[in-house]
Amino acid sequence: MQMSRKERCLKIAELLKKEYGTSHCPLNFQSPFQLLVALILSARTQDECVNRILPTLFERYPDAHALSLSDADELSQIIQEVTYSDVKVTYLRDSAQIIDQRYGGEVPSDRMALLSLPGVGRKSANLLSVEAFGVDAFPVDTHVQRVSYRTGISLSKNVEMTEKTLCQFVPSNQMKELYRQMIEHGKKYCTAVSPRCDKCCIRLYCETCTPTQKEEQYFWSF
Repeated sequence: MQMSRKERCLKIAELLKKEYGTSHCPLNFQSPFQLLVALILSARTQDECVNRILPTLFERYPDAHALSLSDADELSQIIQEVTYSDVKVTYLRDSAQIIDQRYGGEVPSDRMALLSLPGVGRKSANLLSVEAFGVDAFPVDTHVQRVSYRTGISLSKNVEMTEKTLCQFVPSNQMKELYRQMIEHGKKYCTAVSPRCDKCCIRLYCETCTPTQKEEQYFWSF
């Protein structure tokens, strides 16, 4: 009998959990404010690069008030490694000012309020909800989207549709772990270019994996 997409999703979740165990948020943070800053910086930039910058940035600007008063040139110098650093300087300062003046220096937990902050999109708002505030959500970044689409869990390349599908298929208590594991799997094996299908732990359940590759995994699973 053919496996439904939900059954496929849950089986893939089981295998990814077995492969990666308890995964962690790829960005280093100790507060909602620090995670917000890291997420603004991470757009089109590797997490490793962002994590290198954060200690210096937070030593100089430890909270929203300090960041709202930052000198643009000095801030630009600190974050110069990230992509679109000039744009992100504006996002950081404007978001910090809103948080400082409108929310008493605390990052709001309300999702619509998060989405109103400069530099915060749907993925970042969901990730903040999950990691900083313990709210059930499924952040869909480029890795989650790619893994979901290639495996046939999602039938759409639209991020919002993929998010909706994952929220329907995945139990709320598994969302945090699975999104992290999908990111890790996307970075390690299901890469945008030259995916390592021969090493992929979920290739038996992947729509884009070749029959030969699936047969190889089936053989070595005994």
